[in-house]
Amino acid sequence: MAQRYDDALAAMQSRAQTLRTYTCRFISFAHGAEKDQDVTYRYYFKKPSSVRMEVQTGKYEGTVLLYTGSDVRVKPGHGIFSWFSFTFAPTHRYVCDVRGNGLHQSSWLWYITEHARMQRQTRSSFAGFTEIGGRKALKFDLASTDPAKTNSVAREELWIDAQYSVPLQYKQYDAGGMLIQSGRYEEVVIDCEIPDSLFTEFDR
Repeated sequence: MAQRYDDALAAMQSRAQTLRTYTCRFISFAHGAEKDQDVTYRYYFKKPSSVRMEVQTGKYEGTVLLYTGSDVRVKPGHGIFSWFSFTFAPTHRYVCDVRGNGLHQSSWLWYITEHARMQRQTRSSFAGFTEIGGRKALKFDLASTDPAKTNSVAREELWIDAQYSVPLQYKQYDAGGMLIQSGRYEEVVIDCEIPDSLFTEFDR
């Protein structure tokens, strides 16, 4: 895989075009104005935009969220409301993280598309090879020339799978150097068979 960020990004865009499905353990962090949010999910994705997120840790452990391109359906993991399911717009605060990111902004495809959009505002340097979750990865250090146009991210550390050209980990910082968003993907399985029912039925 290329050691220039522009080439690595082009490879990720090409991979996104052929990617059908993936599943992983998604370890997510977001920094908000009032609180931080650490959540681990069992994550499923199927093109064009179907997402299933099962909360594995945190206050809402056991909760399942389903998205197939329109509204988000939610079934709480415990408590009296666990007998019911609820439907929200994908931008509703109940189904977004503390930075306002929703299920429709959680997939690799969205991440890659956003980085392609921000490419002109991004300066990059190759930081070497490493290993993430047993996978060989290329690390890039990215700096924004205009954080207002890069989702308030001034600097980012990005690890890309050297074999499959997909993101394996990222850490994003604001202009003051504070970590505001991060994600790490473990137990990754790409182009596996995932039934459509997984995105429409809570129980499996």
